[in-house]
Amino acid sequence: MSRHFSRLSAAMLVLFALTACAGAESTEPEESQTGSASISLGNQGQATVVAGRTTAVTVIVSRRGGFTGSLSVSATALPTGVTAAPLTITGSQASGSLILSAASSAPRTRSPESATISASGSGVTTNSSTLTISVTAP
Repeated sequence: MSRHFSRLSAAMLVLFALTACAGAESTEPEESQTGSASISLGNQGQATVVAGRTTAVTVIVSRRGGFTGSLSVSATALPTGVTAAPLTITGSQASGSLILSAASSAPRTRSPESATISASGSGVTTNSSTLTISVTAP
């Protein structure tokens, strides 16, 4: 009987300890919050590029939540014949110039076309902005 009582006592002690620990707060450090960054575009988000030439679009970064890292900027949905050079805005920079190049054979746009400029970085939430682009004749 005493052996049965000892096992029962030990089981109750373990159960009590587990129950007491379930409500305890962790002493491990909390994970840091993810920072964020937003971008905006200079010249009211509009650009004109002459076929066969380049133009620069200013990309302005606003960092929040302790984010101090670099951002990679890219462009998608550009007009036919227009490309964007890779751009990295480092943590010490507040802006950078995205260089757009139009091939000499790039068709001229009848009306401005919309492209998406996006920024991404390690461990950060970012956004994108719309750039309105026109391609004109030389």
